[in-house]
Amino acid sequence: MRSAQLGLIRFSLRNLKRRKSRMVMTILGISFGVAAMVSIGIVEDSAVRSVTNMFDEAAGKADLSVSSATAGIVSGEGFDESTLTLVSETDGVASTAPLLQITTVPTSQLDEWEWSYYVATFNGTVVYGIDPEASRAMGHYHLAAGNDLNTIGENSILMTESYATALDLNLGDAIEMVAPTGTVQFTIAGWLAPEGLARLNKGQVGLANLSPVGREFERTGLIDQIDVIAAQNTDPETLEARLQEKLGAGYSVAEPAGKGEQVNQMMEATTTAFAFSGLFALVLGIFLIYNTFTTTITERTREFGMLRALGATRRQITGMVLAE
Repeated sequence: MRSAQLGLIRFSLRNLKRRKSRMVMTILGISFGVAAMVSIGIVEDSAVRSVTNMFDEAAGKADLSVSSATAGIVSGEGFDESTLTLVSETDGVASTAPLLQITTVPTSQLDEWEWSYYVATFNGTVVYGIDPEASRAMGHYHLAAGNDLNTIGENSILMTESYATALDLNLGDAIEMVAPTGTVQFTIAGWLAPEGLARLNKGQVGLANLSPVGREFERTGLIDQIDVIAAQNTDPETLEARLQEKLGAGYSVAEPAGKGEQVNQMMEATTTAFAFSGLFALVLGIFLIYNTFTTTITERTREFGMLRALGATRRQITGMVLAE
């Protein structure tokens, strides 16, 4: 009995050697399917952690962020700057820093932007209107070189050196950006270190004073976000609940990293599409293997009949096919 089983194993191995290309294609079919599913899972997990960490680091020392519950994350109608006073006066709040976020594009890149808009690859410049003193304390930015805001006029701006170099600009140069009323001009005061807000939008960011940004982009009196540092011995979760109750349902109060989770929720449709692509690849691999073995069994009907005539059992032949 044992010698018969060994004979069938040797027969299977010999059969595989005769059909090397079929064996390789079968292995590749299932390998590609499984690899697609696994890689999509890895990419999704890495993307979520990367986005979450990015928002967390961009917030600097902030324990909580207050934003509009309806305007979304990227940009929206914002809310009245009087909300800053309500938040600052809340028990347990140590300090606050307002942010106004504008998406625009340098006039030098306007032609390129129009093309990228039509092919759905828009990648503009994000200008943050800030209170320099509050944002420095919050850790929103750090200077790598040059001067801070307000040193060379109200319309000064801080940028990353890499982005300014791409625009062929240097310290002290003027940068003109598209605004609702036409264009607005800022003077580059200093370079941002690759930390805090400078990590967002691939470094294509600018930091300017809140008032001129609001005025030039027709959003005077509005802000998009308030970052909050909790007072010592104040639990951030307790403060979060307190602020949410005080501000109401029109506002969203969350930890900075929570915005990364919100972005992930916005990306769920894309993630689902990738998952279906991976599942399709896996099913396709299974179908190819099934089709291959169906053809193999059909081709070997005579061979299996001879083995049965020589005394091989159904179980032995089934085991041999499955082993192959």
